[in-house]
Amino acid sequence: MVSTIQPVDSLYIIELQEPFESLSLQFVPDEIGFNYQGNFQAVLPTGRNTPIYHYTGGKDDLTLNLVFYAEQEEEIKKKINWLRSLRYADGYNNPARRILLQFGSLFGNEEKWIVNSVAGKFLDFMRINNYAPKRAEVALSLSLATDYNFTYKELR
Repeated sequence: MVSTIQPVDSLYIIELQEPFESLSLQFVPDEIGFNYQGNFQAVLPTGRNTPIYHYTGGKDDLTLNLVFYAEQEEEIKKKINWLRSLRYADGYNNPARRILLQFGSLFGNEEKWIVNSVAGKFLDFMRINNYAPKRAEVALSLSLATDYNFTYKELR
């Protein structure tokens, strides 16, 4: 289920604040969706036929489609609740938790993410286990939230 030790050859979502738990991905996602968006503000100088665009920031988003199978009763619900908990701030005390994706060399250690949404569905309910789901499909939406300001040169 949720662990604090991560073998290097596995795929993990790792919490970066106490209690530093992690979730092992049972399967490699078929795809990871991304949306890298720049924000520009049009400045309209007097007498100019076209605007000048001023860069005001950007946003990097990821969507991971995950599948979980239960090996024990209530396991699926615990995993989904752990993912949901990453969206929440600690009241007024601390912001929402940041995570690290351990996914081979695809993501670096400086790429920290916040969870925007956890959308999915429970499937294959087990009557024998009080109707606990045997499987879940989850779309996990993340946004880049690093302490470091990347430049275009570092991404090339």
